[in-house]
Amino acid sequence: MTAVTKVWVEGWTQLSHSYALVNEYQLSVLSRDPRLQVFHREGPVYDPAWRNVPSVIPAAVRAINATIPPWPPGESPDVLYRIGFPWQMYSAAPRTLVFGTCEYHGGERDWVGRDGRRESAAPDEVEIVTPSRWSAAGFHAWGVAPERVHVLPHGFDPTIFKPAAPEERAQVRSRLGIPADAFVFFNLGAMTWNKGVDLLLAAFALHVERYPGAVLVLKTLSALYGDFQGAAWRDAVQWAPKLVEPDIRAAIRRVDRPMTSADIARLYQASDAYVSPYRAEGFNLPVLEAMGCGLPVAVTAGGATDDFCPPSVAVPIAAEPRSGADGAYLEPQLASVVAALETLRFDTPARQRMASAAFAHASQRYTWSAVGQSLADLLVGHR
Repeated sequence: MTAVTKVWVEGWTQLSHSYALVNEYQLSVLSRDPRLQVFHREGPVYDPAWRNVPSVIPAAVRAINATIPPWPPGESPDVLYRIGFPWQMYSAAPRTLVFGTCEYHGGERDWVGRDGRRESAAPDEVEIVTPSRWSAAGFHAWGVAPERVHVLPHGFDPTIFKPAAPEERAQVRSRLGIPADAFVFFNLGAMTWNKGVDLLLAAFALHVERYPGAVLVLKTLSALYGDFQGAAWRDAVQWAPKLVEPDIRAAIRRVDRPMTSADIARLYQASDAYVSPYRAEGFNLPVLEAMGCGLPVAVTAGGATDDFCPPSVAVPIAAEPRSGADGAYLEPQLASVVAALETLRFDTPARQRMASAAFAHASQRYTWSAVGQSLADLLVGHR
């Protein structure tokens, strides 16, 4: 009889934060693996205000996770897995794994001084789980031994993020006031500097000035992370002064309110392409969700999305390596972002090929069920 591995997970649930989303989907897979006995404990929330933002986790996933028992008092696990922030980089079991993402390479070590506790300062005692080779390289740059860093990608929920029927697409466009014949570019995420939304705004302004009839939809996360829109717009205007003109601003739709996963999926489904000229990302989950919805994507070349965006599914955005106070990152070239918009919009055969390939690639390899199995294998000791 095969021994069962006792796994204690400490992580966030019922939050809109990406770490909570990852934790809940991973739990829903781990708890059903017969090799594991899973227990869960809620981790301390970095910002208590996040509790006021509704979770996007669907009811079906919550129902599975509701059956997971809490940590049993007086017992010890075989494996402890933490997923939250600040990272607690110390061992408390025969094996301790800590989930984390490094958007930048080098710079200040996030586990030193953030919470003023020793728990943030012992990375050599634990194994690290991170979702991309780019993020792993960030941990290596901080001096973490490569054999302690495991790259396990994120996934998406194919029951929610999937291509839409034409009538559903038309309904969402109508609610957003988007003409049926408009070409829609989409981007989702915090409007922080590393996301490159300033570059996207500038590129879109230059594009729509020359080629009217396009719309840019921005789904922000200001309720969770704060409002960074002003800084993004100010930076964008430096490259594209006409961004302030009424006709161009009218072509940009901002969706600021909290939404469920199903509502967010409809925004992908109402769009024609997804564009992410990011500077630094640990994984960039919205790109994968867009692919699951059958969208072609344009992404920064050389970053985290290289792991799951082969040339057959994505238009690459050229970028130059740079370094700043936070560490090394990529600086996308504005001309390349502009060119990517033109390719996505006007090269119809290429766009259709990429859309089909994106859906097939994502649905075959990157569902939560598939990637969660890799985490389960790691927890029972198979690498």
